[in-house]
Amino acid sequence: MECHVIDWKRHLVLPAMACIAMLISACGTYTPIDTYTKTPEDDPRGGRGPIPIPDPIGLLLPTDIRIHQFTQAGTLDEEGKHTGLDVQVEAFDGFDDACKAFGVFRFELYSFVPNSTDPKGGRLASWELVLTDPKINLAHWQPIDRRYRFKLDGAPMTTPTGKLVLTVTFTSDYTRQKFHQRVIDVRPPQSQ
Repeated sequence: MECHVIDWKRHLVLPAMACIAMLISACGTYTPIDTYTKTPEDDPRGGRGPIPIPDPIGLLLPTDIRIHQFTQAGTLDEEGKHTGLDVQVEAFDGFDDACKAFGVFRFELYSFVPNSTDPKGGRLASWELVLTDPKINLAHWQPIDRRYRFKLDGAPMTTPTGKLVLTVTFTSDYTRQKFHQRVIDVRPPQSQ
């Protein structure tokens, strides 16, 4: 009986090294997704657009944000004295991995219009949170869930439809503006 010895270097290591070499060479040709030119009317920085980021660091910046499905309206403290929105937001980088986002989060709350292609009705409230300071950014970051959590006080707890539309806009000097919206259910706080 013959026994064949497999040369692991030839079968695994060399192809892996070839893949790594291709990835490294591809990094030099990466064009950031967010590179674009804004008009002066759209950009408070005077039409200069995002600050250029050297390759491949741009892949680590947020390319998308999403309001997480666990976002809800209800009580914000254990005593039940403060009601509002418990908002959870995820930011994703160029690899579609959860990442931190340094910039400004603007939340807007709208009434819900049923049976419409655009469910946003009239605006009810808005909040703006600046997360450019690392300490403030870290205060909202949930390391286990890898997403941000914001408690927005003052949102209405009852609506005729039982739903509201929440939007988030993220702006930063380093990326293009990001936007997401989600319809959320409004449940009045439970009486104890």
